[in-house]
Amino acid sequence: MTIFNNSVSKVLQTITSATIILVTVLFFAVPNVASANSGVFNWGGSFPMDVTYSGLTPGQCDTASANPTYSITAHNTTNDKYIIAIAAFHSNQAGCTPYDATLGTGWTISGTTDFPAQATGTFNLHYNTASYTCGRTQYDAGYVNTRTGEVTVFIGQVVNYGSDCGTTPVPTPTPTCTTGTISITVNGPQSAAYYITRPDGTRFGWNGSHTFANEPVGNYGLTADTLSGYSTPTVSSIGSVPACGTASATITYTALPTPTPTPTPTPVPTPTPTPTPVPTPTPAPAPAPTVTNITNTATITNSNCVNVSQNGTATQNSTCTTTLAAATPAPVAACTAPTMSSASSVNAITGQSFSYNLQYSSGTTVFVNTTGLPVGVNYNGNTISGTPTQPGTYGVPVTLTNPCSSVSSIVYITVSGNVSNNQQCYAPQI
Repeated sequence: MTIFNNSVSKVLQTITSATIILVTVLFFAVPNVASANSGVFNWGGSFPMDVTYSGLTPGQCDTASANPTYSITAHNTTNDKYIIAIAAFHSNQAGCTPYDATLGTGWTISGTTDFPAQATGTFNLHYNTASYTCGRTQYDAGYVNTRTGEVTVFIGQVVNYGSDCGTTPVPTPTPTCTTGTISITVNGPQSAAYYITRPDGTRFGWNGSHTFANEPVGNYGLTADTLSGYSTPTVSSIGSVPACGTASATITYTALPTPTPTPTPTPVPTPTPTPTPVPTPTPAPAPAPTVTNITNTATITNSNCVNVSQNGTATQNSTCTTTLAAATPAPVAACTAPTMSSASSVNAITGQSFSYNLQYSSGTTVFVNTTGLPVGVNYNGNTISGTPTQPGTYGVPVTLTNPCSSVSSIVYITVSGNVSNNQQCYAPQI
């Protein structure tokens, strides 16, 4: 759990005494400053500070007569967020040895305590040496990187009261229950940060469900960060913290539903109209040829000798033999099927005038099924003409009939798109 408490932070309890001694030496081992009760010190690094202090002896133990005060201007030069954290520790044993075991009181902060990326602010620190009359107190101040949880201590000082206390530290004055408890319950991710504002306007951050003891009596504010994948958290009010009592609040995060991606629709191709097939008419039976003359020879023997001439005249003879022969008939012309001499496949272009003449053998009757014609084209007087509008290949049934037989054929008209007119081209279809 990352902790951001900027009042009496237990984060600072994790810092060893050796570290505090080192920081104290680094902080106060500056020429012309170490022996002065007041002065100015510039703290470097990624969180530089200009520190003005008074009422203490840097690098040494202070006595109960000291009145340590610090006025600090800090500059966050990073893209991380920093929060100022302070803590005081009191031991029943007097002395100047650093001590960081038992939390104490008297060490306060006011002003800016939250430093977002690239922010500048000013805050004040003060230790009330009248908080105790015995033992020793160590007070520390540091800044916390809220992203990494790293704590850097920049103030560490010991106040020696000169005499040991009993088993229990005796603060002066002894309060009569001036604090209360805050209980925060987080329903949802415990990593989400929230921020509590005290009655004096100072603010500190935390994350996860937690109970905060020894909080000053008064009205508190509560806000919470939003989290990716969750709706805006519902935050109840802390309200007023009663003396020796508990104020509670809840923070509830509701997960957002995972959106279902909308599938990309597949375009439906426009179907090419299929020409309606035209039934081929049944050809009429060819008429039977008319025979006007036949060739025949007959021999007739009559006892009465009747001669029958070719023209039918009979002559009586005593005895005779007559041979009848039919006259030689006129030649009969051969019957042939009708034919079409014009091309069976022609081309046209959409938007341009088109004309096609049907040519066929004489004596032929022509039937053209116009349902197969392209849109914009008609048939009239053996001529197919017009201005086609739709590309495609069109089969036009044609039936030729003469006295001998009927013949069916198909004239294919291929209509191409007019590319020069920005019309779309289509592949020929059958």
